[in-house]
Amino acid sequence: MPHNVHYLLFTDSGGDDLPADLAAASVQIEMVCNTASAIGDPVESKPVSLRVFDDLIREAREEHFLPETVWKKLDELVEAINAGERFGIGNKNLLQLERFSSVLLACGADESEAFSAVFTGKIAALLKTLQVYRADKGDKMLFGIIEKLFAHENLTKIRKALMKASRGQ
Repeated sequence: MPHNVHYLLFTDSGGDDLPADLAAASVQIEMVCNTASAIGDPVESKPVSLRVFDDLIREAREEHFLPETVWKKLDELVEAINAGERFGIGNKNLLQLERFSSVLLACGADESEAFSAVFTGKIAALLKTLQVYRADKGDKMLFGIIEKLFAHENLTKIRKALMKASRGQ
């Protein structure tokens, strides 16, 4: 499949039941859609070729990036999970995360927003495919590790993305 073809998949479950290979090949986003109440001024779109688009992303990656400490902590997360189960974030996934975070930063997001979007958009989906996550209270155990490693970050959206819905409440 060409690298410029993309699909949108809408799920009722929020993607909680994605197979591991699909979770690794996708980026999840949280989206809120509202019906427009009034028609505003038309927005003029500007078509951009794939080559120009790639150049814009390359430029964003050169100028905007998350600190190295974030990537080292992600490595620590992988090591902690590997103590009980085989888990890894491949080079292709890391490159996707770097591009994603660079574009967000170039568009005005702060480091905390970019980190949260990267984590909820890709890493949370990968974590949900693990046996440890699917075990009883596995979501809380994984979030505990994340909380220790990323204590200085705002983890509200990450908690929401990882925590299973409580049953019987």
